[in-house]
Amino acid sequence: MRSSVVVLGFLAAALCCGQNQQPNPQNATTAVVRAFDTHNIVMFGEAHACKEEYAWLRDLVATPAFANRVDDIVMETGNSLYQKSVDRYIAGDDIPLDQVQPAWRNVIGWIGPPSPVYESL
Repeated sequence: MRSSVVVLGFLAAALCCGQNQQPNPQNATTAVVRAFDTHNIVMFGEAHACKEEYAWLRDLVATPAFANRVDDIVMETGNSLYQKSVDRYIAGDDIPLDQVQPAWRNVIGWIGPPSPVYESL
């Protein structure tokens, strides 16, 4: 099976049109899943504080077609001081959530509260 990765935090080219084509809007989930037919890495940015986008991201990662194609999700956020706890939590170890929350809550450079998307993902 081919390894696929989604990178959150960067802006990439539109998935719905080519260089010489007119835009053809599509369902965002379908477009992202379909992008893995021709790309190993798909990157897109975040519209900060957009509740609709956060809800869509949660739905996207829960979509079976996405889960069947994507092996890794990279998020450009977090505090590396808590990486070991986060790794153990993701691996399924019995780590209380309050031990991993500082990874996205204790971050330098935030303007406003941390995005709820990080905890929900």
